[in-house]
Amino acid sequence: MPLFPYRRFRLESPLPPAEVMARLAAAVEPVRWVRWPFEPPGRPFEGEVGPNEFRVTRVIRYRNSFRPDIEGRVVWTPDGSVIEGTAALQLWAAAFMSVWLACAGLAVVGCLWMFVRDGLAGDWRPILFAPVGLFVFGWAMTTGGFTVEARRALALLREIAGG
Repeated sequence: MPLFPYRRFRLESPLPPAEVMARLAAAVEPVRWVRWPFEPPGRPFEGEVGPNEFRVTRVIRYRNSFRPDIEGRVVWTPDGSVIEGTAALQLWAAAFMSVWLACAGLAVVGCLWMFVRDGLAGDWRPILFAPVGLFVFGWAMTTGGFTVEARRALALLREIAGG
């Protein structure tokens, strides 16, 4: 099981690749660094769309640092087209959570070492196992936030592609 969430996807569409890319381009706006919470909704994705490739992120009106970056390409098939790609954690979120999980992991190892060294007869406290909670919380927060947003983004991508 990977430490960080990552998802490969394959979406089939009866439409030709040019039509899929045109629909996707119509649903993607340029990346904006500031979004106001009460502005009218725009397009569902932001990012870049090339001739057969794209890199997008879903536009949301709330805060979720773990929404995925979605990269993919459209491939011709006899039945229409296929969108193949990946949904991965944004680089800065992965870097931050790497530090979080590394620090919590080191604290877990230190607390386990103290527990093994002192044993039940020693002067140990259950609070020494708080780093386990920090590690699990960080991992669950990352995985949960990513999974919810990845499902929504891929469902929207499937709808746009006509699949």
